Amino acid sequence: MGIDNYIQAMAKHCFQVYQEMTGERAVGVNINKIEPPLAETKFRTAVVIPYENKAENFEGRFILGFNEESMAIRLAAAIAKHMGMPEVDQMDEMTTDILFEFMNTVAGKVITEWDKLGMSAEFFPPEFVSELSFDDKNGKEVLLHSVTWSLKNKSQITILTSLEETEKSPLKDKKVLVVDDSKMIRFLLTSEFEKQGSQVSQAENGLEGFLRTQSDQPDLIIMDLIMPKMGGLESIAKIREINASIPIIVLTSTSKKEEVMMAVKHKVKGYIKKPIQMDGLLKLAKSCFGSDQ
Repeated sequence: MGIDNYIQAMAKHCFQVYQEMTGERAVGVNINKIEPPLAETKFRTAVVIPYENKAENFEGRFILGFNEESMAIRLAAAIAKHMGMPEVDQMDEMTTDILFEFMNTVAGKVITEWDKLGMSAEFFPPEFVSELSFDDKNGKEVLLHSVTWSLKNKSQITILTSLEETEKSPLKDKKVLVVDDSKMIRFLLTSEFEKQGSQVSQAENGLEGFLRTQSDQPDLIIMDLIMPKMGGLESIAKIREINASIPIIVLTSTSKKEEVMMAVKHKVKGYIKKPIQMDGLLKLAKSCFGSDQ
């Protein structure tokens, strides 16, 4: 499906949310692809919401841009009036909060629609950016589209979306086996590795982990040490009898010397201490496939 379908979906939700939150009718809605040089597209102030899909290697931003601060205040004032809130007449914490909520609502509806169209993404909290501009010199192709509509006083509201390709995650399409007796840990790790594009399977003890290794032939194993039926070290020893090279990352809450020595003997890739710092785990996992990200 072409990008135009996604931009049309964005446009639909932009002016729908505007009309619902202000009670005003959006007129003269226009969609434009902004051509290079992108550096000519600038805003004095903007509300920016980043979004990304690590598995499909793209990221972007939703941008509510204003050439004058008074326009930001005017939009927030219209929303406040329609919602029965106190009057807004300056750029303060209330104004910022209203604009953030407006863009959170837009982003949520757009991302939901994109997911139905086949393009999943995760969006992040909004931030205010002063003197926003775009860089044409970063070596990446950036697709930039704007949705603009007119107000009753003939001023305009503009929301942009940028889309650019990112580096492919080295974990994409890798088969990852998570072995831990904690449902919570299995859920969290499965969620994080699936965001990277990995195919994740689970086991709740060392014996099941060993059997899964035989049947699934994973590219990477995340192994807890203390588990019922068969512990992590015994499971690793059995796995090494059938596969000497598969990378194994150990999860531990103790780091006992004898455990470390035994794990080193079986050539584990590294240790992650609990509670798990996800950035550290993902960096170690990516390094198993030649990445230092």
